[in-house]
Amino acid sequence: EPQDGKPVYQKDSGSRNSPGCAIRWHATSRFWLFDTRGLCTDGVGVARCSEDRQCPHEVGSWEVLQLDTVQNDSSEGLQVETLGEVASWEPTQSLSIMAIQSQPAEIFVDVKLPSELVRARGVYKLQQKKHDLRQVYEKPVGGWTLRWSSQEIAWVLAQVHGGVVDEEAPRARAARDVPDPSIVDPVKSSGLWESCCLGPSSQAAWVIDMGISALLLPTPPARVFVSGNHETHMLYGVYFLRGMRNGRPSYAKEAVASGGIIDIDRGQIAWSGCKKMCWII
Repeated sequence: EPQDGKPVYQKDSGSRNSPGCAIRWHATSRFWLFDTRGLCTDGVGVARCSEDRQCPHEVGSWEVLQLDTVQNDSSEGLQVETLGEVASWEPTQSLSIMAIQSQPAEIFVDVKLPSELVRARGVYKLQQKKHDLRQVYEKPVGGWTLRWSSQEIAWVLAQVHGGVVDEEAPRARAARDVPDPSIVDPVKSSGLWESCCLGPSSQAAWVIDMGISALLLPTPPARVFVSGNHETHMLYGVYFLRGMRNGRPSYAKEAVASGGIIDIDRGQIAWSGCKKMCWII
């Protein structure tokens, strides 16, 4: 229910005995508050923002609560008396809120060559099941999954063997707590994904991998145009969407009808797949 005319948000804790953190507006103090105690109505919180906006994702600067212990040293220096704690508010850049849109139905995982994870490259589809209270994405062919891990506190890319996910050995991860992996890197600056490598002692080590990214799969255009001179270049013309091939949209020219018999297509555009990793006309 709204409080003081503004919406209230609560995080699903996954347990009936543990209240989820809440975000709410407190009219008396005129602050947006983060509250770890669940749905309360007082002016107490662990973070706050004084910007009077209708929704918390519209605000910018947050402050976090800092508790400092105050002590009194005796004159002999042998005893220390604790007088209490003093609260202060410190600005922070690490806290931000974003509005969650509907979960994307498909996410494209891009892996640049050369990489041992090239087989993980492709389209991942949204599943009905959840893992650690978040949606799961799976690659239809090849045995890979993209899911949230509460243990790693990250979105992880893992292999699936015989229907069982290799939870103990994820191959890549992005340690950013966002609603879905397509917004791990909203500015596309790269460097937020890490891949798992085995060191000299066969111990797993995480290293930054600039070649991994998870992207929203855009709606492919119904037609594409290949420029050129139609008199000298046979590939020139308009190609129409024909479906999917190797996880990517494929296009073809209209077939030529001759005497009631339809000849083969005059041209096609398709993704070659993992072997050549290129578009072919």
